[in-house]
Amino acid sequence: MTSNIFAVDKNVTHNLLEEFGRTEKTANEDVFAIKKWLTTQHHLPEIMGDFKIRNILLLCKFNIEKAKQKIDMYYTIRTRFPGWFNNNTKSPLMQHYRKTMYTCFLPKPINERYRVIFLKPAVPNAYDPVGQINLILNIGETFFDEEHLLIDFIAIFDMANLTVNDFRKVTPMFLSQMYFTYQIHVNEDAGVLNEIFSKEQLPKDYGGDGESLKELNDIMWLRISEYQNRFDLLDKLKVNEDLRPKQLKNDEMLGFYGSFRKLDID
Repeated sequence: MTSNIFAVDKNVTHNLLEEFGRTEKTANEDVFAIKKWLTTQHHLPEIMGDFKIRNILLLCKFNIEKAKQKIDMYYTIRTRFPGWFNNNTKSPLMQHYRKTMYTCFLPKPINERYRVIFLKPAVPNAYDPVGQINLILNIGETFFDEEHLLIDFIAIFDMANLTVNDFRKVTPMFLSQMYFTYQIHVNEDAGVLNEIFSKEQLPKDYGGDGESLKELNDIMWLRISEYQNRFDLLDKLKVNEDLRPKQLKNDEMLGFYGSFRKLDID
């Protein structure tokens, strides 16, 4: 199982709980409270598992009310924005993305806190921004059911293979539907990565001793294949708006997957 590859030290989880004023006992009590609330939300299609609830609480700094909103949105945006989520990982389209776009996390976090994701078109003229987001969300799904989720992410977008045709695909409509918050840093020299990563962590593509992006991409797809049953189920999970106790307002269509810190390299 690839879960062992991405495992984090138990002390990391303990420190995060301590940071938000929680212990294992009180964190479990919060999970129980959320599960009890879920039994009253008849519009939602399932009772979420404990690990996933705990991870969402972690992303919400254990604010239970915010966690409830995020859980609701986890299902709601899948129903309201099917173009972003209705791409089963075994579909021909996603298998095409597998070959044309590297979307891969480093196995070990940086400074025991940051998950690092590398994004790079594998070949010119094949970039698809919607496909890239589909891949990120699918990979993210595999982390929510485990205890290896961290609260901060660094996204490194290598633009070496991007062409003018690729840039044209990033339309105003696409940008208007984005829900990520970015801190963007642009660098022309990939050598800056040596200031962030150890030589052992840095992928071979950038002069390090770590796995190449292709190798990391293969690992990610192995991980995705282990969750195929979950992706098949997600295709069927829909929110029943007729049963929603309170209708959402447009300004409540908030993002779900948190904040990324992004480093662009060209």
